[in-house]
Amino acid sequence: MAKKKSDSAQAQKKELAERMKQTLIHLVVIQKRLHDLKTSEVYGLMMEMFRDECREKKYAYPRSVFDQRLQEALWTKEIHQVFVEMVAVGKPVEKFQEYYPYFPLEYLRKEEKKVTGEVSRKHTPPEFLPGIIRFDLSEERDDYTLPTTSMKNPVAVIPTNGRSKSIDLINGVHIGSLYKRDIKQNALRCALSEAEQQKRAAVVLTNIIYIDTKKAAGPTMFERALLSGVDIDVESLDPDYRDVAKRLLERRSSGRPLSKDEKEELLYVTLAEIFRDLMGGLFSIFHKPPKKSPEFNGNVYVILGAPEARLAVAIGYWTARYPNFQKQKDLDLEIRAAEQAVKQGYATFADKKRLERLHKQRARTNVTSIDKKEARRYIAKAYSYIVRELQGVIPNCKIIGSGTTHVQLDGNSISFVPPAHAESVVSPNLLAKYVDGSGVDILEETLPDVIVITAPFGLRYASTAIERNGIGYDRPALACVAPMCLDGNFIRNETVHLIDKSRHTLTKAIGRPDFQPGVLTISSHNGILSVDHTSLRVLQHRHGESEKRSQKNAIPEEKYINMLILTDWHIGSQSRRTLINPKTGERLGVVEGIFRMLQRDGRCTPDRMPYHMIVVPDDIIQAHHFA
Repeated sequence: MAKKKSDSAQAQKKELAERMKQTLIHLVVIQKRLHDLKTSEVYGLMMEMFRDECREKKYAYPRSVFDQRLQEALWTKEIHQVFVEMVAVGKPVEKFQEYYPYFPLEYLRKEEKKVTGEVSRKHTPPEFLPGIIRFDLSEERDDYTLPTTSMKNPVAVIPTNGRSKSIDLINGVHIGSLYKRDIKQNALRCALSEAEQQKRAAVVLTNIIYIDTKKAAGPTMFERALLSGVDIDVESLDPDYRDVAKRLLERRSSGRPLSKDEKEELLYVTLAEIFRDLMGGLFSIFHKPPKKSPEFNGNVYVILGAPEARLAVAIGYWTARYPNFQKQKDLDLEIRAAEQAVKQGYATFADKKRLERLHKQRARTNVTSIDKKEARRYIAKAYSYIVRELQGVIPNCKIIGSGTTHVQLDGNSISFVPPAHAESVVSPNLLAKYVDGSGVDILEETLPDVIVITAPFGLRYASTAIERNGIGYDRPALACVAPMCLDGNFIRNETVHLIDKSRHTLTKAIGRPDFQPGVLTISSHNGILSVDHTSLRVLQHRHGESEKRSQKNAIPEEKYINMLILTDWHIGSQSRRTLINPKTGERLGVVEGIFRMLQRDGRCTPDRMPYHMIVVPDDIIQAHHFA
């Protein structure tokens, strides 16, 4: 009996709580009482309406519960959208609070983390080291070598756990450049989400990092900074500097002007701290909150591109430069002491000879004279550091090479080839240049089935076929260009004030009218590889609706029109390709061979024909083409 009374009381309290919630929504959203009353006055109005019922049913409704219900009532879809748009373009939550003061700052910061997709990870911030662009490489191997592949020894992609025979290539994400903070619209996150929904066997990632490694050289350093999207996390800074940075950032976010007793201070961040912060950003992109599960559950193969190579060389150079600089300082100090002794007449003949040796040593210790093996050792250490950091933040990550890298999918060969001068080239002619230089590979029969040109600043997808010579080749090789996977529209809007956009490779690329970012998909169907391109706009649209889409329906419900295009038959030509039917021995052209296969499978009927349209553009027969 007592249990029934308890259940009844709980039900009454629940019903009262729901009525009070609906009344609060009516007061705030419908009647907009907050426009006329303060928050405390609305609370008083609610207590006046429900005090007797709350007392009768012993329902506690303190101010803390009211504040929570008020936030829920006010946080409408429209308000949330305004908040997302402000956070996406980098506005501080304090600016939003100026217009909506009834939302506590703590609540807004939690919502900000949901929008930006920040996922915390345990990591040790890099210790501050004196010197320019200096990293702590003391624990890295100086004999580290990157994995290498070849046509005879490729990386085999084997689908597991019901995944399809397909891989996605995500090229040129340039983590570290300007970006929209709404994680749902992040280009890399959208690409990973789509790869997971389509059950790709693997993702290939290259040209990942965008980071300025140049030494400061006047105002151009500030000009390069306009393209940086680094928003440093205080936890990534050296612990001894963290309090100073936190005080500076809090004052700026609050908008409080300097007092008369305060001096203008600048925030200082080392390249090691920036790199560690970018790794934290990659971790947030690759992991979904709150349980930190991977966004993509397949293998992620990383090919270190030109940006990573440039970073490794810069880290190696400046880290080796510091002990060289220290050695020069020590020798200069010793030389000054010896010269002073000679000048005062205290030096012996042996001291004078020693001074000569010191001058020789000082002349030797310049950067140009550093042994080339030492340079290779420090670059190897830098690569070891970069690889360890990437594998620490990307789930199921495997570094498979740098430069030209070979992969095998369903028995077919794929080569990812960076163009020459990859760091600076912005050209729509990458494909033509590659085809012009493929003659040697054609003669030596070393062309793979698919060639993907992975330029860090690839403008758009383009493809062509390259005819292969030799016995056993029944299909031409397919060569294509991989576009960047980068939100160019956002960067264009953020850099609209830049006058000379040609000074920066990134703005030069995204400013072109033929810039079309996206992702490449390489699929195997019946042992034949095909390449498809999905634009970033489509990925962002699909990702925005990904929660509504059923995981069971991996392939989107879209209608396709299949066309069979048969061009340039050239019947009667001596050089026409001829196929021999192994069963009948008859000699057939390629077109006739296609229809023989359709007839053999019973597909040449109106209800079974796999094509909606057959097109024959020109040149059915061989004739004089002197037009």
